[in-house]
Amino acid sequence: MPPDDSSRLGALTFLLQEVGTEIRSRRDPEHLYTAALVGALGAVAWGVATIATVTDKQIPFWRHPALIGVLACVLMAWSVWCKVKREHEIYAELRLEQVRLVNLWVSVSGVQEKEIPPGLRIGSAAGRGHTYSGRIIGVSALVSSLFCLAVWLKNYY
Repeated sequence: MPPDDSSRLGALTFLLQEVGTEIRSRRDPEHLYTAALVGALGAVAWGVATIATVTDKQIPFWRHPALIGVLACVLMAWSVWCKVKREHEIYAELRLEQVRLVNLWVSVSGVQEKEIPPGLRIGSAAGRGHTYSGRIIGVSALVSSLFCLAVWLKNYY
């Protein structure tokens, strides 16, 4: 291997490490955002249930805490989904860059493509695992919103 190839190989190896670190930083927080949202939605439902036991019908129906809870559930779920989706789009772009760098690394190092893990070969793409988080977000928001609506309806009808 000529001397300029060894320095190029070193630079590509360093770039691959950096891209791999960035990919992990974009992929892993999705689970934390989803878990935090589920906890927050549970807190909203708990708070609405607690407030409903001490309030009476003196509050106008449109200002009842349960309706505020529904709005909070929807807004929190929407904002977390937007964040997860944006992070996944960046993750997908980084995965394409990682595959491109691996192919450059293969061409410089002389390693055969069959020695590279399948997820790093040309044609591999980022998965759609973020949609599972979206399902959890959507179902959690729906259940919490329905609970808040049930509390509201119980007080007025």
